[in-house]
Amino acid sequence: MNIFKNWGLFSKIFFLSITYFFVTNFNLNCMQDQSIPRLPLLPFDERLSEEQREQLAELGVSSDNVFFISKQEQDENANNLDYFKDLKRDFMQNFMNLPEDQKIIQFIGDSRRFGPQATNFLRRLLRNKRFFGGNHVIEYGYTGGAPNQEQSDTNTLINEYINEHPEYSKKVFANIVTDSGTYASDSSPFVHNFIFVYNEDGQPTHFGDDIFVSDYMLNSSDGDSVLCLEGGVQTFLQIVNCLKNNINIFCILNLRDRSRESEFSAARVVKVISNLLKSLPSINAQNRKLLENTIGKIKNICLQGPDLVNLNPDSGKIQMLQRAFNQLINEKLYERIKELCSFYVYNSEE
Repeated sequence: MNIFKNWGLFSKIFFLSITYFFVTNFNLNCMQDQSIPRLPLLPFDERLSEEQREQLAELGVSSDNVFFISKQEQDENANNLDYFKDLKRDFMQNFMNLPEDQKIIQFIGDSRRFGPQATNFLRRLLRNKRFFGGNHVIEYGYTGGAPNQEQSDTNTLINEYINEHPEYSKKVFANIVTDSGTYASDSSPFVHNFIFVYNEDGQPTHFGDDIFVSDYMLNSSDGDSVLCLEGGVQTFLQIVNCLKNNINIFCILNLRDRSRESEFSAARVVKVISNLLKSLPSINAQNRKLLENTIGKIKNICLQGPDLVNLNPDSGKIQMLQRAFNQLINEKLYERIKELCSFYVYNSEE
């Protein structure tokens, strides 16, 4: 049975309820600990090689609008969530000149285009003034596809909106790596807040090298949240990261056209696991073993999917997916899905 095609009957969620999920201000007042040391913002030239400076120049990025994070330092602190909470405070207060507990909504999801009707639906969602005009900032991955009137992808949707409403760009920041320069020609020129993950040895950084900082700098006590639009392997790992970090995740699925229905979808996999959790009255030792065995079988089904089975082994995606599933099972993070994850199944007829 294809776990991605039979979803049963879901109650429709009104369009405005999606927007409300994100823009409602929880009014959480976080105590400011003045004793926490601020991370230093080192001068531009001390961070990067000449080659890296040229690569950033191709992005249209200058030294005064980049917050630098060493990949080595990021990876060393992968299990130290307090490090990333301090990093967020520093970034918000000293770089973006916003409150250190500023609420963030991070966009993650497909880098390939959604179906035409789903694209229109998502554009309507973003154009609700409360979404971009709320008391929060937007975090996203910056690079997307070329503008297309009929279809768009996750990052391009944000770039389109900022191009139309540059006044909102001050409350948007983008995560970039060296590879971003290859695909940045169609990104919004109005974005001027960047987090750049660089290599201390001068080697380029690649897509996926920035997910620790992008996911772990989110803070549940600030009301930070994630909007997931389908998503592939990297998105699934980001969802697992956010579960570890106790971040609310809102997944929208059924956004792809029929030619891509059988491809791996992070949002759909999490939805399947959520349904499994809801089918159990409680999670005792016996049910936990059953759940973990079933999630393991889901992993094997995904690895045999038509878009993954023929992947180049050097792409790293298979290893990334296996790591994400293993972390989900071994750290019992699947138990948090019921509390932290919400879902909306898009209907093309609405």
